Amino acid sequence: MDAGHIILGRPWQSDRRVLHDGFTNKYTFLHKGHKTNLIPLTPQEVYEDQVQLSGQKTKPQAKKEPTKSSKSLNYLAKSKQDFQDVFPEDCPKGLPPVRGIEHQIDFVPGSTLPNRPAYRTNPVETKELQRQIDELMDKGHIRKA
Repeated sequence: MDAGHIILGRPWQSDRRVLHDGFTNKYTFLHKGHKTNLIPLTPQEVYEDQVQLSGQKTKPQAKKEPTKSSKSLNYLAKSKQDFQDVFPEDCPKGLPPVRGIEHQIDFVPGSTLPNRPAYRTNPVETKELQRQIDELMDKGHIRKA
């Protein structure tokens, strides 16, 4: 049986008679009339597998044509020339200087966040708004949804 990198979840087990040993993480089931055991790889086998897979990935990369990279370099050089006023000749070394104003939010351990709307109206505006809403509801122009 060929092995593969797959995750077998509960739906896979539901229609088959699969036994799972949680301690060894081993699955046992019947496949084409033969008892089959799925066991995890050892750490050494995982390492060897990863080395083999990474070796396979690097081989096709060596066969890439250099014309694509030279085309992109030409495009970048042309873009830099077109926008010469945007790109400085020499880049500053390091990070920008520390500014005088620093913003931070100090959290108090164990405190809860306030559960309020982002934009609150003052009490006078709230009372006036509620009065207008009540008046329109009494007249029948609006109703609660």
